[in-house]
Amino acid sequence: SDWDNLNLLGISADLDDRILVYFDENGYSLSTQEFGGSTLVNSPDADYWWSIGNIAIDSRNERLAVIYQEGRIELRAFETFTIGVIGIVGLPLKWGAKGDLEQVHAALFDRTGEWLAIVIGDQLSIWDVGGWFKRVAYREDVGVIHGIKFSPSGKFLFLGVDDKIKIINLDRGKQAAELEAPNITSLDISEDNRLLFWSDENGVIHLWAFPQTQ
Repeated sequence: SDWDNLNLLGISADLDDRILVYFDENGYSLSTQEFGGSTLVNSPDADYWWSIGNIAIDSRNERLAVIYQEGRIELRAFETFTIGVIGIVGLPLKWGAKGDLEQVHAALFDRTGEWLAIVIGDQLSIWDVGGWFKRVAYREDVGVIHGIKFSPSGKFLFLGVDDKIKIINLDRGKQAAELEAPNITSLDISEDNRLLFWSDENGVIHLWAFPQTQ
């Protein structure tokens, strides 16, 4: 079958590693301990084949965000059955442009499923996908990223880029602060929303306290 010829492009997992999605440019396989199933996103007879760039998992609301290299963004609900998984395509958040491919560097939901952050090419977009109406809440050209993480509280997005860390207030849809972080390579946030960890090119781990992110 077409799926047997999968050329693995990436693996996505939910916060507790209960759900895994393996994907290539043409389809994905979603699996847990209880079920598994595969979905091709392109019909073999289609005039144009869209190219998957990344997939984010919203386990709370049982849906996927499929982000294509052409900039197309789809929310897909998934329902579990004894025979596997069926992906249900909703109206695309963004239609995309055929043939205009860019690398999808990051795609992730916050743990509530209200926010979806995507980096395609040089641009970060944060989508409010919690309600009936889906909209872009924040957009910025960010260049090369070295880490991206929602705070556990769901109030902020932390972005490591260009020797600094940007803190974006999600409710207000604007940048709240910008911190110096020379040679940053990655970042993470503690579960109590108080501590920010980031590493640099020399292997040094930096620890900062942020009580205002509660």
